[in-house]
Amino acid sequence: MLKRDIDSYGEHAAQIFSSSDDSTLLVRSAFKTFEGEIPASPYLRIGLNLNGGGLLKQRIGATWIEKTWRRGAITVWSPQPCYAICPSVEMLGLALNLEAWCRDCTAEQLSIAPLQIINDDLVSAILMALWRSAQIYGVSTVFFEQGVGQILDRLFAKNSPPPALQKRRPLTKRALVRVEELVKGRLQAGISVAQMAGLLQMDETSFAKSFACSTGLTPFAYITAQRMEQAQALLKRGVSVTDVATAVGYANPSKFAAAFRRYVGIAPSVWRKMSN
Repeated sequence: MLKRDIDSYGEHAAQIFSSSDDSTLLVRSAFKTFEGEIPASPYLRIGLNLNGGGLLKQRIGATWIEKTWRRGAITVWSPQPCYAICPSVEMLGLALNLEAWCRDCTAEQLSIAPLQIINDDLVSAILMALWRSAQIYGVSTVFFEQGVGQILDRLFAKNSPPPALQKRRPLTKRALVRVEELVKGRLQAGISVAQMAGLLQMDETSFAKSFACSTGLTPFAYITAQRMEQAQALLKRGVSVTDVATAVGYANPSKFAAAFRRYVGIAPSVWRKMSN
């Protein structure tokens, strides 16, 4: 749906990067003036004004939000339906499916998000860094995930309860060991956050928070780290790059090579020669 909206309102061909499951989209395009209803969507949409702009109005429920959207400023469209009056603008946009990103936000948080983030140099800088990274590596990287996490944390920070009241308890040592064993045993077959959470009979959101509290890593980042550590061990033993890719859960050796290069800094074939 988002891609169709971009085609409808964009003034020229958009540059779009999306994850394989469409939970994340990053787009750069020029948009013409628009007024009308924006339907409900599973996506939280964040837009950085690169050029143009003017008066921007959004009505979410009974609340009107009115801002002058200048170059370098950010606006946010929540998943809730709204009525909008938007100026002509060249925009860098980030669309996130919050359910896929394990963020449980209240309706109140989403409705006032635009007032909080309309001018934020840090988020602007992160968005530009994500754009440059996506042009080379796409949006399915640990760097991209960490950047999005920082944006979401900053977006909802003012409406989050104090740290002492947040339910982010770490996993017990026994629970963490069970999860680690599951991941190591399923590197080749593949492992999902849902499977990790299900092992401990937890919902994905609570599990992801507790896991990060215990390890300092998101579940996805941890899985990637385990894959790369196993890959290095196999490469050091002289196993071919193709066989290593299969052994750590990559059906496509090229995707494995790209992931390895992002994680280690050099191609797996080069690392293999250097380690032998």
